[in-house]
Amino acid sequence: MPAIVVLCLGGNDVYGSPESVLTVGMRLYEYAQSLLARGVLHVVVCQIVRRQCVRRYSWEDGTQRVVDINEFLKAVCDNERLSFWYHRGFWQSQRNIFRGDGVHFNDLGNYKLWRSVKGAVFVALKRLGLGR
Repeated sequence: MPAIVVLCLGGNDVYGSPESVLTVGMRLYEYAQSLLARGVLHVVVCQIVRRQCVRRYSWEDGTQRVVDINEFLKAVCDNERLSFWYHRGFWQSQRNIFRGDGVHFNDLGNYKLWRSVKGAVFVALKRLGLGR
């Protein structure tokens, strides 16, 4: 069993989903709790990234769902073994981080995501007393 698990929920799980915001948030929270019960030492739940544009769905509805789920997760993932992680550097970027479809990350977006997840792992290691 790994010591640390980082969960990154994708926009496809949120935009246009028939599930309520509370249901999506609770399922992710319950999954994180089940990992802890199986022996994972720390679970990091990452902020869901808003899309630049949305196909087939109302952008406003989907974006509000992302905000609401992130707020729920931030509230419940707040203890020494379960934490919420805000991605940094996405919103102030002077360059576009999305491909032309406005949904998937381009190379810069993937690089920023990798750096953010790496940061989440280092913080989790520190919380466990295993990092610098």
